[in-house]
Amino acid sequence: MVIDENIEYTKDKEFDEIQANTMILDYLSKNNYITRKEVERLCGFSPATSKRILKGLRDQGKIVLVGQNKSSKYQLKE
Repeated sequence: MVIDENIEYTKDKEFDEIQANTMILDYLSKNNYITRKEVERLCGFSPATSKRILKGLRDQGKIVLVGQNKSSKYQLKE
């Protein structure tokens, strides 16, 4: 049964992150920017997971980082 539980957890985790990508991109289509803290609130993720999701979207070329400190924001790539 442990294998089945691990598979279900992995599926749910991947789905949550895919859904988060969609939610973030949808949010950005209606707003100028999003912060990591807003991603945490929007998706219910920890700071580490939020950073990983945002980095993934940056690596895919979908968003860009504006700023380099606590006031950093993310925008859709033009």
